Amino acid sequence: MFHYNGIDNTILTFIAGTDCAEGAVCKLSGSSMVKGCSDGDAFHGLVQKIYPGKVCGAVVRGVVRVAYTGTTPTAGWAKLVADSSGGVKIDDANGRDYLILKVDSAAKMVEFYL
Repeated sequence: MFHYNGIDNTILTFIAGTDCAEGAVCKLSGSSMVKGCSDGDAFHGLVQKIYPGKVCGAVVRGVVRVAYTGTTPTAGWAKLVADSSGGVKIDDANGRDYLILKVDSAAKMVEFYL
């Protein structure tokens, strides 16, 4: 099955702050630093890899694949925020618009453009 994950990705290097985890959404927490998100946070990227020395590579633009909770997204525009487990969820009141490209409801994974 075709995946969009990784297409047109821009990965930047940051200092890995608290609660950073590979494959989890993250947000800026200071100059050149990202940290994990809390439930309902806006997110700025997705941690791709954490390296020794508390440095990480984070995707800040492009197509990412991440777990979702709650309402199953559908292809098209959707308002997303971080959930409590490093993934995303739909939040029509507070979310930012992202273009949903693919949904795997069996695996609870969504691919979208950052």
